[in-house]
Amino acid sequence: MPMIRHEVTTSILRFYERESSASTPPFDATCVVQWETPRIVWLKAFHGRLTRSLLRCLLEWLAESGIHTVKAYRDAAHHLPFGRLQDDGSTVIDVADLVDRFTRRTASTWGDLT
Repeated sequence: MPMIRHEVTTSILRFYERESSASTPPFDATCVVQWETPRIVWLKAFHGRLTRSLLRCLLEWLAESGIHTVKAYRDAAHHLPFGRLQDDGSTVIDVADLVDRFTRRTASTWGDLT
C-alpha cells in the first residue's frame, strides 16, 4: 500500500535588530537550520549581518530549543565562534560549553544566558 511520510527537517531563522509590529519587516540576517536530530542542527546559508546582539539571540535560541550541538561547513574567512574543526572540514560547536563561556562574569559582557 502506498505511503507518504513527511518529516520537517529544515527551518529558517530570521534575525531582526529591532522588534517590529509589521507582518513582514525587513530582516537583518537569515540562515537555514537543518535538523539532524532534535538535539543536533546544521546552520547553513547565512545571509546578512549578525551583530553581537543577534549572535547572543541565536545562542539563547539554541539553548532554549534544547540543541546540544551545532554543525556547519564554513569558509575559512567565515568561521563560527568557538567551533572545533573536524576531519571532514565541518565545524562543531558544543552549545552548553558556549553558554557556560558567556555566563562567566569575566568571559563576556554579553549578558545573561540560560
